[in-house]
Amino acid sequence: MTFFLKELWGPIVLSAIACSIIALLAWPVLSHHHAEWKRLPTEPDVLDALRKDPPPPGLYRFPYAMNHEMERADVKLAFARGPVGFITIADRHRPSIPKMVAGMGGYFLSISFVVGYVAWAAAPTPKLGAPQTLVAQITFTVALLAYAAAGIPECVWRGRPWKAWLAQLLDAAMSAAATAFIFAKLWPM
Repeated sequence: MTFFLKELWGPIVLSAIACSIIALLAWPVLSHHHAEWKRLPTEPDVLDALRKDPPPPGLYRFPYAMNHEMERADVKLAFARGPVGFITIADRHRPSIPKMVAGMGGYFLSISFVVGYVAWAAAPTPKLGAPQTLVAQITFTVALLAYAAAGIPECVWRGRPWKAWLAQLLDAAMSAAATAFIFAKLWPM
């Protein structure tokens, strides 16, 4: 493990930085995320209702029912009447962009660490001088899996539109390509 970190710290850090830049540019520059979020037609009424008895930060679903409660007649009626949804209530303070950017940087760094480890473990012996195409193939595949698969449970369990996941897949492919390029070019000889 020590040898792996000694040899691959450069591509790990550089790929995390590249992915952070891609993520920062994907939302404001590229248009594929613009239609993901919509305003509720009754937003003022919803906000007024939530302000009357503000829920603490957390994940909420409506109508709320768990396990065996799903079979109750009133719950079935509530689902049939709709709407059905999920909301996240965040801390009341304005979101801190620097804090979120730092959090995403840590995420990309941890993914790049795992990508580097898997590539090192999968590379043929001797590890040094593995073919660039093999390094690129391994790192692209692992990075794409890490970045793209993370959003699938949101689509399956929380109703996130699959179209939004496809936009995330595009971001994941760009990040995976950057990761593969950096690892292949900087792989130790």
